[in-house]
Amino acid sequence: MRAHASLLGARILQEYPALHRFDDPVSPRIESLLRKPFPAQTIAIMGLAKRWREARTGMVVAECGTGKLLTMSPVFPSFLYLISHTPSATNEEYDGDVRHN
Repeated sequence: MRAHASLLGARILQEYPALHRFDDPVSPRIESLLRKPFPAQTIAIMGLAKRWREARTGMVVAECGTGKLLTMSPVFPSFLYLISHTPSATNEEYDGDVRHN
C-alpha cells in the first residue's frame, strides 16, 4: 500500500474530484448551525450540498464518530426528523411485524 500510495491518491483525486475545496467560499448558513462543524465537516457539508444541486443524490462515507450526521443535517434537515421519528423494531406496537425465528 505504501509503495503505491502516491499512485492511488492521484487516481482517487482523478476519478472523484473534490466538489468543494478548502479555499472555496462557505455558505453563511454554516454559521447559524447550533453546533459549529470542524473544517473538514464544513467542506463535506458544502460538497454534499453542491452534489445535491447537481444530481439530487449524495453520500457521506466515513468512519464511526466522524460527524456524518452533522454533515448531512444542514443539507437534509428532514433526515433528522425521519431518524427521530422512525419506530424501533422492538416497539410493542410493531412486534407483530417482526419475524422471530
